[in-house]
Amino acid sequence: MVKPVFYLYVYLDPRKPGKFVYDDLEFDYEPIYVGKGKNKRSIHHILYCQEVLHKNNLKDNVLKKILKFMDNDTDKFINNFIIYPYINKTDKYVLAEEKKYVEVIGTRINNNNRKKGPLLNVIDGGIANPILYGENNGMYNKTVYDIWAARGEDVDKVSSIWKLHMSEGSKGWANRLSKENMINL
Repeated sequence: MVKPVFYLYVYLDPRKPGKFVYDDLEFDYEPIYVGKGKNKRSIHHILYCQEVLHKNNLKDNVLKKILKFMDNDTDKFINNFIIYPYINKTDKYVLAEEKKYVEVIGTRINNNNRKKGPLLNVIDGGIANPILYGENNGMYNKTVYDIWAARGEDVDKVSSIWKLHMSEGSKGWANRLSKENMINL
């Protein structure tokens, strides 16, 4: 039996209160992001929006403005502006609901003739995150330093951010570093 541990979460914009209705969905603040998660995934975006490593700059920029509006009170945002319409569900169920929410609400980025709306989602909902293995994985036979350098990142600056994460106890990323680079951290 599949253990139901997933949830659907929606970020709301505290700067935009009102009655926001999209078919059968209703919110007290404008919805800006919909995601599927488990564990602490729902708070990841707001906690790390100021990092340079994220791909969705639009979402990060909006979240930075929201944090500034809230005097950088991430706890207040987490406790009041992330809602959970579905909790303790299966992966398949939550993916279907995520797809529905993105389709019904609409996104700011109009890919694939999507409905225009306020969401900052870059991809359509309902798509499981692909985990690529072996040569299909962009990290295959590379360290994060190789990737940062290939992107033209300031490796010293980026690694200093990760040093901070390490000091705060977030070490899950470290297994991708080469032994030589770990020594230099």
